[in-house]
Amino acid sequence: MYGKIFLNFTPKRWWIKIELSAQKEVLELARDYTETLLNVPVYMLENQHEAWNSFTTSAIPAFLYSQTKATHFWNSLQLLQENNIYILKDDFAFNFLFLWVQALQRFLVFGPYVDELPTESYCARVVEKQRLSVSYILPLKTYYESLPVAAETQVIAAAQVLLRHLYATAKPAAVKNIYAPEKERHQIIFPASENTDTIRQLEYRYELEEQLMEHVQQGDLAAAQETMLFLRQEISTIVQVGGPLRHQKIISVMFNTLLRKAVQNAGVPAFYCNPVFWDYAYQIEEQTQIEALMQLRFTMLETYVRIVQEHALPQFSLPIRKAIHYIQLHLGIPLHLHNIATAAGLSPSRFSTLFNQEVGLSLTAYINQQRVQRMAHMLQNSQLPIAEISNFVGFSDVSYASRIFRQTKGVSPTQYRQKSDAAP
Repeated sequence: MYGKIFLNFTPKRWWIKIELSAQKEVLELARDYTETLLNVPVYMLENQHEAWNSFTTSAIPAFLYSQTKATHFWNSLQLLQENNIYILKDDFAFNFLFLWVQALQRFLVFGPYVDELPTESYCARVVEKQRLSVSYILPLKTYYESLPVAAETQVIAAAQVLLRHLYATAKPAAVKNIYAPEKERHQIIFPASENTDTIRQLEYRYELEEQLMEHVQQGDLAAAQETMLFLRQEISTIVQVGGPLRHQKIISVMFNTLLRKAVQNAGVPAFYCNPVFWDYAYQIEEQTQIEALMQLRFTMLETYVRIVQEHALPQFSLPIRKAIHYIQLHLGIPLHLHNIATAAGLSPSRFSTLFNQEVGLSLTAYINQQRVQRMAHMLQNSQLPIAEISNFVGFSDVSYASRIFRQTKGVSPTQYRQKSDAAP
């Protein structure tokens, strides 16, 4: 049997004409061109369970591998029919395309690949949905980044061309879906080799993470440090990615994210924790020593707990916390009662009453107080002109800013800066 294969990929038109002498040659050459043009790997697998297990364990990381799921997909493959295209999109968003070639008793597997490169926030949502530890966010993102990015329509088009020339037919193949077993979609996925003791160890580590977040949210440094020591003994079970230094960096990034989330849960405005988060992210990336990374995690813990102690708002109701967050994020621009009340989810009149009751200040007095505090911080830490600072923090008039500053601090902005500069 002789066949011809034409591969046409837009926007560029790739016309490749190759005369083949056997179906196997068609498959092999089609695989080569698909891998070259789409960068999507293509495998030919024998119709044997061992071959499928070997493929899945080599193509999918251990922490995403499930024996139950692998068996389900294997059973699904046994139902594949010739001249059909089967698409599998796993719960973790990586894709496969399957073909069955009866004459050769072979599966043709395109993938794994992704439709688009997932962001870290997407990885976090996947981990949360699958009920995995947040420590898997970075390994999952690293795995995604190792996969080719290809539009599903292009991969299907490549398979259609292959089948059209393999079977000498102009009729397009039917495209069907293979789904993960429903019971797998909301379970923790453990490597097939892990035993009950390892599962208990993982669950214990998750409990420690929850305890750590709770202690940070409460501003309890001593309890948080004690939990951190226990957790330090458990992190050796986290999936290894890269060398020892890279592994410790990933763990540190995970802790940075975990601690930031705890601070946010404590009601601390993003204004206070976001700069700290990114500062530590850069420090982690620049570290070259494992011991320094381990020590940095304890420094991070102390910093985040101190932020909670100084800026958490547990004494306020949720609407007032939302209003304060809004004010902190928009302090540098004109603030109006209507907008703040909307952010709090209340009517202006109800919001004003509740704000006065809980904060003990009028809305205008509170906004001025926060602008003065930020102004004082900038006077201490920058040499910007006072007019620029007052404008930056939201005062439209430097004279008014100076008057409010003196009423709050007891000295003028100039005197405050001079006192700060003279301090040892």
